[in-house]
Amino acid sequence: QPLTSRQFMVGARFLLVTLLTLLPASGHLVGGGRHPASRIRAPGARADGAAAAPTFESKLRHFAPAADLPALRTEAARLENDLQSAVEEQDFAAAAMLRDDISQLRQKDPAFLASNLRE
Repeated sequence: QPLTSRQFMVGARFLLVTLLTLLPASGHLVGGGRHPASRIRAPGARADGAAAAPTFESKLRHFAPAADLPALRTEAARLENDLQSAVEEQDFAAAAMLRDDISQLRQKDPAFLASNLRE
């Protein structure tokens, strides 16, 4: 049985939100392309294409203070709702910016890092 246009749109929106959430915030693939510019390395990148691993201490410095975590999580939840609305309205430029903002907030939350390590 063929999909209705509504079923198709719901599926497409779900796929887009999932992709926007999972793609790296930079949106750039490093070292994987065939274009000559893809051979340019980011500062601190290793010659073999692998990224230099940040130290544990450097990651700790980027976390928000414990007192700021409730506000940070509230803001992340609000941005996720805004992201869903932007996708539903097909405002993909806004959705991409919101995805980047959410990613930056999540990098400051130790609970998000812990949940990723458990997966």
